[in-house]
Amino acid sequence: MSDKLNPLPEKLQQADQRHQDNGHPIFYLVEFFVYLSQLFTFFLIAVLTSNMLRDETSLLAYVVSKINDSALTNAIATVIAVAATFGVVAAIARSFPKSPVIERVVEEVLSEAPRTAYVFGSAVAGTLFAVSLYLHNHPIS
Repeated sequence: MSDKLNPLPEKLQQADQRHQDNGHPIFYLVEFFVYLSQLFTFFLIAVLTSNMLRDETSLLAYVVSKINDSALTNAIATVIAVAATFGVVAAIARSFPKSPVIERVVEEVLSEAPRTAYVFGSAVAGTLFAVSLYLHNHPIS
């Protein structure tokens, strides 16, 4: 393809294709486990900071820190920042089309940047799992 029809360098296209090749079950499985590991991390943080789900005040403080008015704003800002990062990386890759270091950076950014967005969902979900477990173990009378 000519550069006018395809603005991305060949290596960036290859990296992008590998990450778009989501028809394979392994892609979904890997991303699912990445999300679950983040969710479990936030769940454990809630458990540990609330004295193993025994301190309601500490748990509530953690919940408020994760689920608050700025959470939606932060999530939207993250999506915009990820899109901007893709643009900057594409511009850099286009400027240095034969650099193996830049190619490696492009591949890493393409695989990690979207996972940044997982953090917000997993933080909320992990926190809510901890709250659910707390409420299950300490029912409100």
